[in-house]
Amino acid sequence: MKYKELTQHLSEEDLEKTYREGSWTIRQVVHHVADTHLFHFIRLKHALTEENAVGVIGNVNAWAVLPDTQKAPIADSLQMIESTHKRYAYVFANIPASDYGRTYFHPFRQINVTVPQALDMVIWHLKHHLGHIEIALRT
Repeated sequence: MKYKELTQHLSEEDLEKTYREGSWTIRQVVHHVADTHLFHFIRLKHALTEENAVGVIGNVNAWAVLPDTQKAPIADSLQMIESTHKRYAYVFANIPASDYGRTYFHPFRQINVTVPQALDMVIWHLKHHLGHIEIALRT
């Protein structure tokens, strides 16, 4: 997993690097990705099991300043990301194609999201924040 490759051997000093002035630290980004991966996974489960599901949402900016996000070691969040990936893979390998049209309402984006779109959003989000970590490591 690319997140683990990039971050598992970083020093405490490296984990405090940011990708631009005023942005989250590498540590905050890793914890954010783990947290939002769980959000996305729960949204997917709602879409697969409920009609007119509404996706859960949280204030990720407020979460970014909580003590765990600012100071906790990243190993547990890296494990969460990896484990959630495995669960995604299992779900997508085992649901019938007829479930791909199921949706949930995304309260932040104010749109209905299909199951394949939900997976695309997760992949985009992973790549987006991976880029932030790569930028921070170059500074």
